[in-house]
Amino acid sequence: MIKTRSTIKKEESLSLIKQTESDPDGHLGDLVYKEVFKGTRYNTIVQGSEESIQKMKIEDVKNYYGSLVAKNKLYVVVVGNVSEDDIRAKVGQLKGIQSGPPPVIAAETKPDFSKSTLYKEDRKLATNYIQGILNAPAPGSADWTAMKIATRILSDRLFVEIRTKRNLSYAPYAFLASNKNSYMGMYVSTTDPAASVQVMTDEVKKIRKDGFTEQELKNKKEEYLTGFYMNLQTNSALNGMLGTNENLSSWKEVMTVLEKVKNLSVEDLNTTFRKYSTSIQWIYLGETSQLDEKLFLQALE
Repeated sequence: MIKTRSTIKKEESLSLIKQTESDPDGHLGDLVYKEVFKGTRYNTIVQGSEESIQKMKIEDVKNYYGSLVAKNKLYVVVVGNVSEDDIRAKVGQLKGIQSGPPPVIAAETKPDFSKSTLYKEDRKLATNYIQGILNAPAPGSADWTAMKIATRILSDRLFVEIRTKRNLSYAPYAFLASNKNSYMGMYVSTTDPAASVQVMTDEVKKIRKDGFTEQELKNKKEEYLTGFYMNLQTNSALNGMLGTNENLSSWKEVMTVLEKVKNLSVEDLNTTFRKYSTSIQWIYLGETSQLDEKLFLQALE
């Protein structure tokens, strides 16, 4: 029996789902959206589930992608030495695309960050995988740039305290998830979850109490600005930067970010970090029999 292309793609999707579930890092990422983002649009796993893929028909795919091909759902990003007339001529080839119905703009629902929580899933693994999720500002908002720099400094601190000083993990880090319902995350894989979680919590507490230092901000500004300019060396990088920012907030954010970073003060970082780091939503994947839940639920004050 000859398989159709749709059947092959469905089998590939099912295989990818199984691979993600068996991969601890991939499954941990899915658990963040399933557990922390309950009650929001981000609770849905984009790659689907076995159930949703099995019942999907080719007509469903065609109708969905047909709904995306509309002028009010598309934008064109152009970078290069091209004339406006040339751009207009090429974009004019898309004139047959319909405008599409008005988009339904739904208010983003934030997860509940009123208190720290723990979701744990028992799995026999060589090491334990942990993410701590904190609230974060929306991309393009007044606090966004300060949170980007604050997160990078926190990541450096976690590496020093967890990896360099204590050798509890190979690559602990903090990150700022860039989507419309953004969040800050702390990650570690470790055979000593109690010690690692305590260090992560202590670093958040320390920053909330004492704040960042002028030297940390100076160093991180220089690092950020250097990386920003390095990413402008190719048209492809410029195109991606403009398109990503337009998708998150506005492409004009790219034109102001350098000035925003340069003008940041330590007070800006401290105020922003304290505003959003009021609780941690923990996701734990690994051995749970000896887990002390109180460790994850301690107050951050």
